[in-house]
Amino acid sequence: MEALTSKHSLLAALAAWLVAGGLLLLLVGYPPVQRTQEARVLETAREMLENGAWLNPTVNGEPRLQKPPLCYWMAAGSFAALGVSAESGRLPTILCAWLTVGIVGWLGRRWWNAAAGYVAAATLLGSYLFFRHGRLAETDAPAALFVTLAMAGFWWALSRSPDGTVSARSNLGFNLAMVAIGAAALAKGGPAVFAPLFFFLLVVVEKRWEALKRFISSWAWMTGIAALLPVAFYFFQMRRAGVFDREMDALLQGRDHGSPPWDYLHLWLLALLPFSAIWVLAAVRAIGLWKIDTAARRLLLWHCAILLPLLLTGNKQIHYLVPMMPPAALLMAWMTQTELATNWKKLLRRVMTISLLSVAGFAVVLGVLALRRPGGGWMWPDAILLAILTATALIGLYVQRQRTWSASLLALAIGWATAAPLLQGWFFPSLEPQNVRWTAGQLTAQYGLGPYCFYGKQASLPLCFALRQTIPIVETAEELARRRAADEHLTALLLTAPQAPQAHLPEPWRYRGRMGPKGHHVQIFEVPQP
Repeated sequence: MEALTSKHSLLAALAAWLVAGGLLLLLVGYPPVQRTQEARVLETAREMLENGAWLNPTVNGEPRLQKPPLCYWMAAGSFAALGVSAESGRLPTILCAWLTVGIVGWLGRRWWNAAAGYVAAATLLGSYLFFRHGRLAETDAPAALFVTLAMAGFWWALSRSPDGTVSARSNLGFNLAMVAIGAAALAKGGPAVFAPLFFFLLVVVEKRWEALKRFISSWAWMTGIAALLPVAFYFFQMRRAGVFDREMDALLQGRDHGSPPWDYLHLWLLALLPFSAIWVLAAVRAIGLWKIDTAARRLLLWHCAILLPLLLTGNKQIHYLVPMMPPAALLMAWMTQTELATNWKKLLRRVMTISLLSVAGFAVVLGVLALRRPGGGWMWPDAILLAILTATALIGLYVQRQRTWSASLLALAIGWATAAPLLQGWFFPSLEPQNVRWTAGQLTAQYGLGPYCFYGKQASLPLCFALRQTIPIVETAEELARRRAADEHLTALLLTAPQAPQAHLPEPWRYRGRMGPKGHHVQIFEVPQP
């Protein structure tokens, strides 16, 4: 009977994981490719497929060696199989996010029980940052997958059996970690340092010096060398092209996205929505049990191994925090399985009540925004979204009265994850109907397939991808004249702010209009035909 129950439990977990994959896929093609970070990956992959330069990628015709190529390869492979589109380009990233949800759910189930596995998976899937970037064709979701595998491998390698002896499968854990580190380096580069730092912190804090000997005797370091060989080859190309030093300097000095370390405080709370307050309480509780609870201590060290390098680098962006989302979800699942004093239970119930009421208030705000939607007003998907959010708040409050705060947390996570595809995949994009995809359609309708060029020092990579073509940058009037002489149908595009005054190009160019959203707004110029 116990085996039958366990089988049914595993089937239920598998079914829930499949549903999570469906939620990640739902409406994935509706939001346009608007972020430059995503367009870099997709446009590089498109050109890689077009010119066959798999080891020498380009973006908008220029060499693109700033990042390792794994995400370009994955997107290009998806394009080759399914055609070039936003949906197919995002599919590999969604697969990585889906696998991460499954791994986190499995870890929660293995370390505690089935309920903890559901809480871990649902809170990860429903969190704002993970769901958003798990559906974008960027490097963060693949990096998070491989970092999570590496951390789990080291945790496994240092685990003990119930009798206190070291697990006989620790060598497998070490080797899994080293393969995952190589994959993380090939996906994004920098996040590969998180897992070795986690291993170092585990050894030092827990005084597990014998683990270093076991690591060496396991020959996992040889596995690591083999896994890092492709990365070393690519970094050699970067050094030869002079890219590596510039990228490292920009990263450490914060020349691209510099900000003070404390900026990550509010960014992290935003990333965790709607579970921010629950995570704060879980972190406080784990710190209090640091000495006596191994899982709490290791989850905090997992957070630290990611956060410390991020604090020390100059560039700081919210999507850098994506690899820290899995341990955050596991930490909240851990607290649902921890014995809590009466005052803690009361506090958690109050926090859950406030969180659930906030969801209901958020539904009201969305209703107001829907009524004020530019050119559209209220639409039928709005009713579905608001119904899901309202039902989430009501069910969560009911469950909390009937059961426990942890059951209401699971209800909140499931409801929010169910609403997330509509919220992030449809509602917010619908508030900006004149997006990059619309701009590309208007350009094609009025000026055909080009040729186009960007005049000035900037190009819009999302617009390049939307038009499915390389659009060169022309910085001088002389070069513009040469290109116009080569093709009299050339159309010049100038990136400006929407409120910027009309620009003036050298004779004989004439202003034809402007269009596009903020960040990708273009003024259009043509030479009158005789």
